[in-house]
Amino acid sequence: MLPTNVRQFLSKLREKTESGEFKWNYDDMQSTVYVQVSEFQVTIRYRFNENEEFGEFSIFYYELPHGSEFRFYTNEQYNDYSLVRSLFDVAQASSAKFPF
Repeated sequence: MLPTNVRQFLSKLREKTESGEFKWNYDDMQSTVYVQVSEFQVTIRYRFNENEEFGEFSIFYYELPHGSEFRFYTNEQYNDYSLVRSLFDVAQASSAKFPF
């Protein structure tokens, strides 16, 4: 389960991505999305845990001025999984070039 301040940050990040403020990069081979701005970088990695048989997300938050890295994790068993899944999908779509 993600801490409250992390959920709030990810929710705001989703809003800013949906409004077009952030364009994320998507790495299909690694099932990863990432965005970098002057203050921070966020990377979200998806994987399916075959042993437990559920999807999971790892979230990496880097404070660029300080070089600090923070790691967070959620999976399908937690309520905040849907928030991260939604952000992952919005982030992935943010750089896609749809024809109409």
